[in-house]
Amino acid sequence: MAGWTLVVSRREVVRAPAQRVFGKPHPRLAGHVLTYTGHDYRWMDPQPWRMAPLGAIVVTIDLEAPLVRRLLAPDPRQGQDLPISPVMGLRDRPLVLEQAGPSRGIVLALTPVGAYALFGLPLRELANSTSASPTWWAPMSTC
Repeated sequence: MAGWTLVVSRREVVRAPAQRVFGKPHPRLAGHVLTYTGHDYRWMDPQPWRMAPLGAIVVTIDLEAPLVRRLLAPDPRQGQDLPISPVMGLRDRPLVLEQAGPSRGIVLALTPVGAYALFGLPLRELANSTSASPTWWAPMSTC
């Protein structure tokens, strides 16, 4: 998808001032991890992020969670706040969310095989959903 990062359009990435580090996984992880990005948004006014339908599982590790991260229309869960360090499953429809405030963390894009190896869940349980990270992940998001 020309003009897109793995998840959102490059235009949306560029308009949000931040320090970012893009990485490629070690070749031994290539079948499990597609990419990862470290980000540091000092402050961001409320803005929407439009995420493409995606055949990957996106895991956010929040080191500093934004003040606002909520779903927007046309999602039937519009207005629902997303959890800290959300896991976004495979999607067959776009996802639009709003985020505001400072945010620091790492975003991982996993293959279905990588997500199954990490979470041990049938991927149908993650499909078209955004859920909290597993309980074993929680201590990482409070560091």
